[in-house]
Amino acid sequence: MTELSHIPWYVLAIPCCALVGAYIVSKILRLSLLVSVLGGAAPLALPYTDLSFSPQLAALKPLVQMGGAWGLLLCSALGWVLVRGAVRSTSGPLIIVRIGYLMLLCSALAVVGLLIAEPKLLDSYAPGWRGAAGISLLCATLLSMSLAFVRVFKTAALLALWSFASLVLASQIFFEKMPNDLIREDLHKIESSVNGGLARQAVRRLGQLSDESS
Repeated sequence: MTELSHIPWYVLAIPCCALVGAYIVSKILRLSLLVSVLGGAAPLALPYTDLSFSPQLAALKPLVQMGGAWGLLLCSALGWVLVRGAVRSTSGPLIIVRIGYLMLLCSALAVVGLLIAEPKLLDSYAPGWRGAAGISLLCATLLSMSLAFVRVFKTAALLALWSFASLVLASQIFFEKMPNDLIREDLHKIESSVNGGLARQAVRRLGQLSDESS
């Protein structure tokens, strides 16, 4: 018992947290529990592994090494979920195109992560990555950004369209006027009716609470 009391708390806490995190990830991402547990336990062996092939990686603290490995595994799991969903929703020759596009996006995210964490590491192992490979990754991210912008623009356009339609219908139904013909008194009527409705609801709710308490 005395020997156990001298063991640092993180020696037991980190493996337990890794197992709990692997279980949560397997449930959220609907992955195999065995694969998630093995993936969560694998980074625990990094502090005891010979990392002489990468002095930059070996110089990092053990917790940083394990945290980076868990981050890469989580990104890989998210990428697999995206690829799995794309494969299920696509049929025919488009599957290969969709998978290739998603792999490019995942590779772009991995490269960005390396550039943020250790910029010199990528130049050491892949000095020519800024050529055709880097341009391909850049084109994939620009295409994804353009598609996202189109979705946002479409959502904003629909919001403006239906807001305008609601405004015209409301002004015609309640005031028999177009929105540009509304005057300040009409706006005061709207404000007073809304405030009055809210006040009546608040009074009614207070009365219900007093009856329940009595």
